[in-house]
Amino acid sequence: IDSLLQKGNYKKALSFLETTEDQNPFVFEKTADIYQTIGNYNKAISNYLEALEITPRNQLKAKLANVYSTLGYKQKAIDLYNDVFKKDSSNLLVANNLGKLYLKGLKPKSAETMYRYLKTQDSLNPNYPYQLGKALALQNNKRMQMGQSYIDAFTIDTLHLNSIYEVAKFFKTLKVRDTSRMFIEKGLKIDSTNINFLQLKANDQYFGKEFEEAIVTLKKLDELKFKSVNTYEMFG
Repeated sequence: IDSLLQKGNYKKALSFLETTEDQNPFVFEKTADIYQTIGNYNKAISNYLEALEITPRNQLKAKLANVYSTLGYKQKAIDLYNDVFKKDSSNLLVANNLGKLYLKGLKPKSAETMYRYLKTQDSLNPNYPYQLGKALALQNNKRMQMGQSYIDAFTIDTLHLNSIYEVAKFFKTLKVRDTSRMFIEKGLKIDSTNINFLQLKANDQYFGKEFEEAIVTLKKLDELKFKSVNTYEMFG
């Protein structure tokens, strides 16, 4: 079966699995894994549930939660991830997935708690302070903490493009134009065709009355087929 999967012959692998006499939890799990890979999520769910009825392993619960999350069943996914996390808090992948779901479900305080925990477990992962910044952004009166969290992410990885973008926006809201521009240029040095940074730069140039320079940046956006009311208004 594994050799068939390496060649992408999912149909034949499923045929072997579904006709085997010993329908044990590992057979159900392997079958569910394949169905998830090919995008048949309903059959993946039913097979994971069959496996869980025989053996309620945390790994199976996490896999089922992942399918629920993919389908948009947020609360079902959260409940399963929570169950796994309570039994094994060392599973940082589960904790991270749980934090992301809290953010999607607009539960910023729960997301904040999770990402603060993840930061204590792995201080070298820039995604944790970045996601913490996202959680803080959804809460009132935490703007400065949010900005610091994005800066923390950038400090860990100076090529972390998402954090650079958020730091540039943060200093823009504080009206610290020089620092905002510095981070905009850092982002464009990494990716010169990044739409987000080009929009920020055009906006900064326009309101700084650098009109000739703004036109150059707006032309770049136009060449990239980016269209928005705001950019056309500035261009005009």
